[in-house]
Amino acid sequence: MSRILIPRSDSLSAKIVEPSDFEKYFSSDIVRDYRKSGFAITAGSGLAVNIAVGVARVKGLYIESDASESVGSLTASSPNYIYITLARDSNSEAESWSFTKNTTGTTPADSFPLGTVVCGGSTVTTVDQSSVVDSPLVVNTEDNAVVQPKSVTIGDYTIPSAVTASSSATSFAVANIKDDNTSTVWKTNSENNPNVYADMGSAYNLCALAWYHNSATTETTIKIQSSSNASSWTDERTILTSKLTADVYNYIRFNVVNGRYLRVYGTGSSKIIASAEMKVLTKTDNQLLTSHGHLGISNSDTTIELDGSA
Repeated sequence: MSRILIPRSDSLSAKIVEPSDFEKYFSSDIVRDYRKSGFAITAGSGLAVNIAVGVARVKGLYIESDASESVGSLTASSPNYIYITLARDSNSEAESWSFTKNTTGTTPADSFPLGTVVCGGSTVTTVDQSSVVDSPLVVNTEDNAVVQPKSVTIGDYTIPSAVTASSSATSFAVANIKDDNTSTVWKTNSENNPNVYADMGSAYNLCALAWYHNSATTETTIKIQSSSNASSWTDERTILTSKLTADVYNYIRFNVVNGRYLRVYGTGSSKIIASAEMKVLTKTDNQLLTSHGHLGISNSDTTIELDGSA
């Protein structure tokens, strides 16, 4: 059974807090949406997944499922993004919720992302819940103190104004990497130092890369590099491609840098790089100030996770 847990009055006639009021006062970045427990996704029969019982916070409300549920009719040969989505009544108050899905990766209104499911022609091949937010607020008081105000999804990333590649194999044009279509792929020829860079149109505070990795890649190590002029490049991250997952967005964080260009640069000889999409996360100065705190991320350590954590 699916339930929404809403504060109500007690025997002392305390003020009743209806859903709309509760959301108004508490649906903020102070206590962000998160999965409190459960909601593990596992492959089901055919193009379906099973989602276990769990509790989560969505838009200021705590929701609960006390029975496993199946989500079927997933799209074959494609990533499917799974969400918890609220339903509202005529007064805009949340009265129920359900599991929803799409293939765009754009989080619907009043929703919380639960994970990415990649399907083959007739079965589920992989389930990725590594980016699911599992805590209301992350704070530590050490030198690398970090406050994470919200869950970032692919909808927060920007498509580059232009892209330039070291080469493009026949029928794998570089334009494919910025067409917002994960079914079209760009890849290089086999060459030394295969690479591609995004032009954001002007200088921004660059924070992270969303890279839709493709299995045609033979390069083993890539560098994420920034530049203000597309001539002089600075290393921001060094990534082993064995850490990347094919056919889903891989979110690669790095220390905030002001620049116009962001490059994915292969370090090997006679190698191929391939990807379906390349998007960049940018922040304004005010956004950086309100999300105070920082996490130092090495530009050379290949053992750390894509999100910059140890």
